Amino acid sequence: MIKIAVQKDSGSYWKSWEKRIIDSGHECVLLDLRKSSEFDKALRFDGVMWHIDMKPSMQSAASSVLSSLEIGARKPVFPNLETRWHFDNKVSQAYLFKQMGIVTPETNIFWNEEDAMHWVHNQCEFPVVAKLKRGAGSTAVYILRNQQDAERYTRRMFSLKGISGEAGGAKRSPYRIWRDFARNSVLHLPRPILQEFLKQRPRLREIWPNERGYAYFQEFMPANDFDTRITVIGNRAFAFRRFNRDGDFRASGSGKIDYSVKGINMEMVRIAHNISLQNNFQSMAYDFLIDKEGKPTIVEISYAYQSKAVFDCPGHWDRELNWIDGHVLPEAAHVEDFIEEIEKSQKGKH
Repeated sequence: MIKIAVQKDSGSYWKSWEKRIIDSGHECVLLDLRKSSEFDKALRFDGVMWHIDMKPSMQSAASSVLSSLEIGARKPVFPNLETRWHFDNKVSQAYLFKQMGIVTPETNIFWNEEDAMHWVHNQCEFPVVAKLKRGAGSTAVYILRNQQDAERYTRRMFSLKGISGEAGGAKRSPYRIWRDFARNSVLHLPRPILQEFLKQRPRLREIWPNERGYAYFQEFMPANDFDTRITVIGNRAFAFRRFNRDGDFRASGSGKIDYSVKGINMEMVRIAHNISLQNNFQSMAYDFLIDKEGKPTIVEISYAYQSKAVFDCPGHWDRELNWIDGHVLPEAAHVEDFIEEIEKSQKGKH
């Protein structure tokens, strides 16, 4: 019997992982690996799983703990280093794409204001997309339509305050909703609601910390009414299209999903499978657009995603691009592959 430790109260996968591990006939123990005593327990397990969420504090803890277990104790972990090091970091992803020769919209990253302003004044073609390195669902993604917009963005990114990640989303963040509600109603709020706001404010604010000290510009891809999300888990590639919000250039987080298999560009499926295989990605979602030459281009990647959106796919393609009918729960695929990885690791030690 394989023993797997799962980080509890982080992300949304952990409860489903627990059930799938137990249903597979193996042992699962929920731990809080941020505690020294719980970390010590994890050293006695065969593998560790942690759904790293969007909170910077949780990402920092997960990076330290998982790296120690994976590199120091040589234990299988999910997500592994190859899969997680660029999670929720578009800057790291841009350097990864460049190093690997992955086709992606032209991206320019600057680490000082003078270089960024020189590029804005002399080389930038508008409109251009600006991003913060953190954020999902199209949060912290901006369209800069002219030089004035780009100058303003650059000055703010190199100011002492920076820009909050929750400022750029197409939808108001939970923090902003709470904040505006309290400001407009503070004199009339019942005490329990006001107390809840005060309690939740630091937690919600942490998810959208201010970003500063760099500027990220990406080529705008016109004539894309949708993007294509390819999610690769092991030998499975799931795909759907996400159409843009009304009057917006962003598709991520729109909720307008098309699961029609006929609408999927199979070259995107092939590319995603190849990248995951070459890089030992245990799980990876790829956001594709079509460039000016009509070729697939990758905008962003993420090892984590909404489980239901993937489960609702009517089937998936294997690496040979054979179609397999049927819905698959991502968490079940994670666990199945991870157990197989642990078994291979144990055989290699004997």
